[in-house]
Amino acid sequence: MNQVDVSIITPTYNRADLLPRVWQSIRHQNASFEWIVIDDGSTDQTAAVMDQLADERIVFSQLHRNCGVNVARNKGVSLARGRYVVFLDSDDELFPDGLNFMISLMNSMPHEVGAAVFTCVMHETGKPIRRYLTDRYERI
Repeated sequence: MNQVDVSIITPTYNRADLLPRVWQSIRHQNASFEWIVIDDGSTDQTAAVMDQLADERIVFSQLHRNCGVNVARNKGVSLARGRYVVFLDSDDELFPDGLNFMISLMNSMPHEVGAAVFTCVMHETGKPIRRYLTDRYERI
């Protein structure tokens, strides 16, 4: 595969039933991406579910035992080929065209900006989980 714009990293542990929903929110994004799923030693059917999804944009890796979400995320970063990295947990979904929005925003930022936090909303209510300042960046 060639380089992609975004590497979406999803650590997972015994959440095989949620992964198809995550994939449905990712698969029709209008940006080049790879979805890196790191199985953190699951004992459920995670591997079988990932085999069924079978898409060349999916990278699936399994840790030999449960090592924790930080180890799984770091493993995902080590596999990432994208210009940008997005962490998307196994119980989250992306808005339609969310990756293009993120790419456009990051491309418009000064070079010094190295990270961004995007608002999360509850599916049932549409209300933000946390409120963040927008149109502002700070140097560290």
